[in-house]
Amino acid sequence: MTDGRHARRSLLDETAADASLFVSVFKKPFPVLVAVPIAILIGLAVLVVSPDSYTATAEILVQDVRSSDLFQVTDVARPSTQQSDRYLADQVALLRSSVAAARTSQSLDGQFSERYILEKVSVDGDASSNLIRIIAPAPTPEQAKGLADALAATYFDLRTEDLRASAEAAVNEIDALLTVIDGQLANVQDQLEALRQSDTQQAALDQQFDDALAQLTDLRQQRDAAPVGSEERNTINTEIQELTRDFQSFNLIYGTNRPNPDLTRLQDKEAALTNQRLDLESRRNAISVTAQLSENAGATDLQSVIPENPDGPGGATVIGLFVLLGMAVGASVSYVQVHRRTHVESRYEPAEILGVPLLGTVPTPRRSDTTVDVVSDPDSDASYAYRFSASALDLRSAGAAKMIMTVSAHGGRDRSVIVANLTAAAALSGLRVLAVDADFQLQGLTRFILGELGNRGLIDFIAGGADVEDVLVRRPIPGVDGLDLVPQSRPDMTAAGALQSSRASALFSTMTDDHDLVVLDAPSVLEAAYTALLARFVDGLVVVVEQHMRTEDLEELAARLELTGTPVLGYLYSARPRLALTSLITSRFGGSERPPGPDDAAPSDRSSLPVEVR
Repeated sequence: MTDGRHARRSLLDETAADASLFVSVFKKPFPVLVAVPIAILIGLAVLVVSPDSYTATAEILVQDVRSSDLFQVTDVARPSTQQSDRYLADQVALLRSSVAAARTSQSLDGQFSERYILEKVSVDGDASSNLIRIIAPAPTPEQAKGLADALAATYFDLRTEDLRASAEAAVNEIDALLTVIDGQLANVQDQLEALRQSDTQQAALDQQFDDALAQLTDLRQQRDAAPVGSEERNTINTEIQELTRDFQSFNLIYGTNRPNPDLTRLQDKEAALTNQRLDLESRRNAISVTAQLSENAGATDLQSVIPENPDGPGGATVIGLFVLLGMAVGASVSYVQVHRRTHVESRYEPAEILGVPLLGTVPTPRRSDTTVDVVSDPDSDASYAYRFSASALDLRSAGAAKMIMTVSAHGGRDRSVIVANLTAAAALSGLRVLAVDADFQLQGLTRFILGELGNRGLIDFIAGGADVEDVLVRRPIPGVDGLDLVPQSRPDMTAAGALQSSRASALFSTMTDDHDLVVLDAPSVLEAAYTALLARFVDGLVVVVEQHMRTEDLEELAARLELTGTPVLGYLYSARPRLALTSLITSRFGGSERPPGPDDAAPSDRSSLPVEVR
């Protein structure tokens, strides 16, 4: 067993190391067959819950026209400049405001709620290019474009209102300054009038100066109203130049006549106030004009286009991605199952661990079983399986192993029922068979065949209280003449001490004298230490492997059997009958149950005869 098991497990390790994901799926396709349909259903649900969405982008180029000098009435009233990045941030905040969202929703007749616009529509700005982008998602391409353009239009309305308010504030500020200047100018003119009345000649000269000053004021107003570069504006400029020369003459006359210093001072102040008033009036008119022109300037709306493709992948792509995801998940599960098996799922898996062939597959006994199937129902699938397993065991031993022992990882009634059917099948084939209940703890074979413990048993002979004939039960199963039984009675002494006695050695050495085959029903290997003592009396071992048993337990059982030095002839796989549909799936798609190969049954060396319940 040692060389064969090590060679087999070494080959298994190499195969597991080289096994690819595709090989794992081939061996274990069930996770993929389940995961892919589930993934498709999830993909369809995602498409239903999350319909297609389209996104339109509107762009706006902005510039702060309020930073123009026209809006700067005084040095204190408003800063001279504004940072462009700060202005851009303010415009982005305006587009993100609840006011803009409410007006946009109203302009679209409530097609999109204010909350939807605030949460779904994104607005961002690029300070390096003064560009604002409005990104609007919607269920249809037309709705996406309409939403983006509507929000851009709302921005222009709010921006126009802001410009008008700024212009109105600047004009009101200029009007207040004009009122102050008018009061100062009236006071200066009153003082001039009093001085002029005291000097007739000077009064006449002053009158001419005042007339010229009034004419200059009118001409400046006419020039501001005339178009730039027109003939009318050029003519007015010529008249202004002539009046300017007249003022130079007035200054020369004033210098010659040595006017009153107070009069000169008042005239200079009057001229300064007049010029200041003219500048304010000119700026006031320019602000009004600029505000009207700026309503459509300082920002450029780059209209959005109707999006052609929906956001994200299409329906087919989503389903395809979920199919790939399902295949990946299923393949991963298959890979884990192949490389990290925790339970025995196939009748061929124990061969990889034990390093011995499969002798046959027998049904797992039911709790209600009280009769031996090979006798009570000889035409059943179970009876066929037991008879075939008995034949396989005989072929495997080739007559060299006349005393064998059945072992399992854990104790229980199932192994004893299998031994009863196996020995009965061998006896019905013509062999003289002796069944020995060597389980000192559970006495399962005795209880199943006899229904109760015997009056005398194996322990009585070893203890010296009975002879062989006293403990031997002839034909314990009606209808099976070739079968005898050595039962259990009472465990009056420890099993380890009993098996180490000379009477135990003598008994086991003579059991094969009158029988062709002796089968010991031993206790569980992992729960009873004296199983190793029993192993030294037999020629070979047969392991009973239960379906779904832990792989770790089977590996531990193999390691302990290897220490006994007794060869393992093979194993019986105890499995529950499967549904026909499950058998069809595994046979058609290459599941864990594979068809027998050349290594499973070789007539030349009679190494294995795999049998499955029909």
